[in-house]
Amino acid sequence: MTKNRISQTGAPNLYKCDNFRPVRAQSFKEAAQVFASREARRLFGKNAYCRTLRRDCWDTDGRNEEYEAFVGIEVEPNTTEGRNIRLVISKQTQ
Repeated sequence: MTKNRISQTGAPNLYKCDNFRPVRAQSFKEAAQVFASREARRLFGKNAYCRTLRRDCWDTDGRNEEYEAFVGIEVEPNTTEGRNIRLVISKQTQ
């Protein structure tokens, strides 16, 4: 009974992306947001962020998804300078 309750609460899964430490997240999208934010800070410094994130493609077996993100830094109000990045994220099986 306890096992069913745990799986229904959505225990975090482990997600991996090349060149990043793995993260525990509730979904691919949440993991993609973390990875995109890490890449933004790597490229543009500590004030950088992910402005937009879009799922581009995925495997039918549910193990991999690919995201496109625009990351950068705000240079003026409502103006972000940055670049597009692509992330391939894999769900690790327990």
